[in-house]
Amino acid sequence: EEFDLLHEWIGRDDFVSFKLITGEGGSGKSALAAAFALKLQDEGWQAGFAKLDESRTYDLGDRGLIVLDYPEEHLPVVKKFLITLVQQRTDKFHGRRLRVLLLTRQSQASWEQSFIDLHAAALLDPDPISLRPLAPGSRIALEIFLGAQEAANETFPLAPLEEEIDQKAFETWLARDERHCLPLFIVAAGVHRQLHRWLRVEQQ
Repeated sequence: EEFDLLHEWIGRDDFVSFKLITGEGGSGKSALAAAFALKLQDEGWQAGFAKLDESRTYDLGDRGLIVLDYPEEHLPVVKKFLITLVQQRTDKFHGRRLRVLLLTRQSQASWEQSFIDLHAAALLDPDPISLRPLAPGSRIALEIFLGAQEAANETFPLAPLEEEIDQKAFETWLARDERHCLPLFIVAAGVHRQLHRWLRVEQQ
């Protein structure tokens, strides 16, 4: 669903557009943006994460996606970037598309005010993508867990991959703490489960 929303956004006629992906730490913002950037690269876009803590020039060609992770931590740099875009002539972007994803813990309203203050409100997409913790009974949560366990097994293949999982116990673990429903915690749990099996094999 998130991919569909992002594809709809990049397909619009706007020359330049910013979009927020919001959510608390560990909710999957960076993973979603990275997967989308890789998909766009396959489609001929120049796409990826930009480092805000260093000065660098990027060649984005005619279709570019810039991902800014936690831009609130580098607000002066982001504002300078916005001011530069506002001051550019629109004909300079003719036939081009520039998309900027802001991965943030702040609300849409907070960012809207920053764009308004810089006379750049028209550049901000009004519909953010908000990522929330997964439901304890979510099939996606189980798929993330099993995928992380499988990835860990590829790195530490000495222990056989344990495919069977007590789904009720897994759901109980998810419900125990809201943070357990964050994708980052679920990935860590899947890796831990496989590493624990690998360590047991090593100690035998």
